[in-house]
Amino acid sequence: AMGFFIEKLLKEYELAKDNSVEYFITREIYLCIGRILILSFVLLTGSFVASFWLVGFGSFLALLL
Repeated sequence: AMGFFIEKLLKEYELAKDNSVEYFITREIYLCIGRILILSFVLLTGSFVASFWLVGFGSFLALLL
């Protein structure tokens, strides 16, 4: 399982090296979407712990794609 994560990180490094501007813009967009999701889940559930669990699970699923 650890080899998969290392391959994923190396792939992202190659993307950043080839086209760094596009990579960093895309990364910032995904970070902002994550912040919006966390805040919206906090507003919906009323609990920080539940919202971080939901967003963490969603981030894990996005990592596996």
